[in-house]
Amino acid sequence: MKLPVISKDQREIAIDCHTHIHHEDVSLIELILHCKNIGLNMLTITDFGETNNFPLYEEDRRKLEAKMGYSSERIKESAIVVYQHSDIPIFTLVRGQEIRTPQGDVLAIAPDQRVPTDRSLSYTLECMRDQGSIIIPPHPFTGIHSGIGRKNLEENLEFWDAIETFNAQNICLFPIGPLNQTQSNNQAEDFAEQYDKAKNANSDAHRQITEIARSHTYSAEQIDFTTLDRFQKTLRLALRDPTDLHEEHSSKYSFLKWAVPLYAQKIRSKFKKPRT
Repeated sequence: MKLPVISKDQREIAIDCHTHIHHEDVSLIELILHCKNIGLNMLTITDFGETNNFPLYEEDRRKLEAKMGYSSERIKESAIVVYQHSDIPIFTLVRGQEIRTPQGDVLAIAPDQRVPTDRSLSYTLECMRDQGSIIIPPHPFTGIHSGIGRKNLEENLEFWDAIETFNAQNICLFPIGPLNQTQSNNQAEDFAEQYDKAKNANSDAHRQITEIARSHTYSAEQIDFTTLDRFQKTLRLALRDPTDLHEEHSSKYSFLKWAVPLYAQKIRSKFKKPRT
């Protein structure tokens, strides 16, 4: 699969805020090498629910200096910053979470602890804000992926730091009906423009490292790594003021590779008879 090519000013950050990369598939060292190769310098892993790959990557952090000569530090439980020559940050792995609510999914970027799942959208948003999380509604107009829709977007405008206006997995499998999800990206972009909200592009990569940064966001805002509070505040400013978006759809093959097993499992669990 062709890797995305990122051409950017070195002062900018290039960030993919929405990925589902599992430690069992990709180690921290592999992530760093891959992201350096394509020019991505910040990546958020947004596990679903109570799944938490971040501590596993924390264990990998100890191997960096011995194997690659890089130093690193942890910003509490929210990020791992990797340095070259002690003081030059070259890559940041950010902890995130995609939270399910009855009204749809929301992204928490850099929360300081896990956010409860399956609670109301209003409770979830208040919890995320109390933790200082950056809050983004993913694929908000995509019904098959639990988008929260226009009504919930409008009723909670004050919470959104940015709107995910381009999700690389919103592809066209068939030009008619729900199998064509490309229009949902256009709807999200129109909404962001209507309400003057920042736009955000992400890969929504599932397990496949080559899908990382298929879509991503640039910002020229300088990130402060000294404390969690400063990190959250400067990252929020960066995502509220992007300089550019890279928008590229995932391939149909890559989408089907993760989507078919996932939805097959959902269907099986729905019709599975309980044991007696």
